[in-house]
Amino acid sequence: SKIASLVDLANEVDRDLGGDARVTTLDIGGGLAASSSFAEYAQVLSGAAPDLFSNTRRRVFTEFGRAMTSKSGLVVTQVEYVKTPLTPHSPLRIATCHAGADLLLRECYNPQLYSHDISAYDVHGRPLDQVRAGTAPHHLAGPLCFAGDYIKKDVLLPPLEPGDVVVVHDTGANSLSLWSRHCSRLVPPVYGFSRQAKSAGDGSVGSGSAGDAQLGEVKVQVQLQKPPEPLERLLEFWR
Repeated sequence: SKIASLVDLANEVDRDLGGDARVTTLDIGGGLAASSSFAEYAQVLSGAAPDLFSNTRRRVFTEFGRAMTSKSGLVVTQVEYVKTPLTPHSPLRIATCHAGADLLLRECYNPQLYSHDISAYDVHGRPLDQVRAGTAPHHLAGPLCFAGDYIKKDVLLPPLEPGDVVVVHDTGANSLSLWSRHCSRLVPPVYGFSRQAKSAGDGSVGSGSAGDAQLGEVKVQVQLQKPPEPLERLLEFWR
């Protein structure tokens, strides 16, 4: 691997210059996908470049910003329209959602490199695979006026209907920070939530800005972290 070659080069420099730790720092970069774990990656590195971990005189820096923050966020978007198959031989359904390339820029412009897990729920928050039979391939389209505005294509989901909710997972990085002014869309609100186990007989409701919800034995508190963008701010952007 490239990292193994980097470690070999650093070891060679140390040997040629007298054996002391002349190369004191290595930066192995980033590139770790959000779907991978740090433990899995460390195991692969320890096999390919064992000196990376055994040389205690050398510091190792990483650039795992995306992998560290992706799992801290998700995008919740509602289905506005569904284009159903025209013939029985074409089962594809196209669901138009409120989120698209304005929020998920990399996913829409470079879907071969950036992709996310998708889940779907009905208007009451129930998983669709528990309340709706069968699956169908879906293209998840965004609201922008160009043909490339697709969050993801060929996603197998229970048949989506207007009003259903689509959740795009692991979007805590490179989403809201890359917001696009395409079509003058307003920046959506950001909510944070916390979960805690309910104690016996706990029926209280907390004071979150958006209230609390009871899910089985877990109490979920939701708070507004960033309000939706007002129209006045958008107009100020174009002045």
